[in-house]
Amino acid sequence: MKRIYLAAAAAFTVLAFGSAAMAQTTASASVTVITPVAVTKTTDLAFGSITSAATSGTVVVAATAGGTRSITGGVALVGTSGTAASFAVTADGSTAYTITVPATFAVGTMTATTATSTLPTSGASTSFYVGASLAVPASTAPGTYNGSFNVTAAYN
Repeated sequence: MKRIYLAAAAAFTVLAFGSAAMAQTTASASVTVITPVAVTKTTDLAFGSITSAATSGTVVVAATAGGTRSITGGVALVGTSGTAASFAVTADGSTAYTITVPATFAVGTMTATTATSTLPTSGASTSFYVGASLAVPASTAPGTYNGSFNVTAAYN
C-alpha cells in the first residue's frame, strides 16, 4: 500500500510541476490578396514624318492626349501625324505603386529623351502619356527608324 501512495505521490508531483514548466498559445495567420498592378500600352509613340537638313535638329512629341509635335534646328514636319504613347494602369485602389519610364531610348541610330505626363502613384484605374524629344543628326538618310522602351509598374 505504501508503494501505491508513493507512486500516486510521484505522479501527482510530475503532473503538478510538469504542467507549470510548459505553456502554450495559438497565433492566427491571415493574408489579403489584392488586384495585381498592371500597365498596358494603348497607343504607341509616333514622331510622324519629318525631313532632315544639313544641320541637326529635334522633333518633340508632347506627353499629352493630343501629342502635339514641335521641331528645332534642321528638321521639318511633314503632315500632322504624331502621337504620344498612352498607357493604362489597373491596380488595387488603396495601395501605392510606382511607374518607371526610361530617361532615354534608341530609335534606330537616334536617341530619344522621354517626357511624361504626371505619373500616377495610386488609383484602381488610371492612365498616363509618354512623349519624347528625338535628336535627329544632320543629313539623316531617308528611311523608317524604329525603337522601343519598357514601362513598368510595381507596388511600393
